[in-house]
Amino acid sequence: MVEKDSSVSNIQVSSKKGWGLDEEALRLAFAMPKWIPAIHNGKVVRSTVNLPIPFKLSNSFEGYIADEQIYSSCEDMPAMIGETIYEYLNKALIYPKKEKKAGIEGRVVVQFTVNEHGVIYDTEIIKSANPNFDKAVLKVINKMPYWKPATIKGRPVKFRYTLPVKFKL
Repeated sequence: MVEKDSSVSNIQVSSKKGWGLDEEALRLAFAMPKWIPAIHNGKVVRSTVNLPIPFKLSNSFEGYIADEQIYSSCEDMPAMIGETIYEYLNKALIYPKKEKKAGIEGRVVVQFTVNEHGVIYDTEIIKSANPNFDKAVLKVINKMPYWKPATIKGRPVKFRYTLPVKFKL
């Protein structure tokens, strides 16, 4: 779906192929630049787009290296696409009502892995300030869109990301 603000949402693979092709198609779709929204009767409207993504097998596996290692440092760090992680958190994170009313503040440290396709997984709280803060952070992190993956020598790799999140009134 191309939204009125040129962003893309609700990306789905309509013809599942397996073998990692579905994930790669999603990664490519999320990595695309912003779209020009549709106009109907002079007004900007949401629109549905079907985008075929062809895949072609190479005749060689030269240069292919299977890498299951998860890195914590790299040449090119992973990053959200279109905004910073803190811009995203400022928009998406909701301060728990009970803690806000009681004037409770705190800092949660969360870790998650960004895989070589930009998918977030294996999310865990490594330093808790309050169970409701933990729940709020996990909810937002687990709903994050795809990221630009970390790279080493130009090759995408898995990366373990550590993020402190402050709850401050």
